Amino acid sequence: MKKLSREGDVVTIPKHSGKWLVERTEYTGGGMAMFHDEYPDAWHVTARKLHKNGKYDPKGRKITFTQDTNSYNNCIDGVVTVGKMTRYWK
Repeated sequence: MKKLSREGDVVTIPKHSGKWLVERTEYTGGGMAMFHDEYPDAWHVTARKLHKNGKYDPKGRKITFTQDTNSYNNCIDGVVTVGKMTRYWK
């Protein structure tokens, strides 16, 4: 099985420049379509682009995609974890 992104991972994403922080992950989404087509649950990822200096940018571009499935159009393979970030409040 491929390594799936986890919350707090800093990743690079094919066809998307820069580094991204994985803000949310969830294994969900299965169901039926057109009465006969079954869609399995999938690993859904929400990531936000980090600032060029590597710091978190709450207004950075946000994307969602799936991993480890071929059943969804927004599946992205080749995501690489390059670091970790921890959320904290002052």
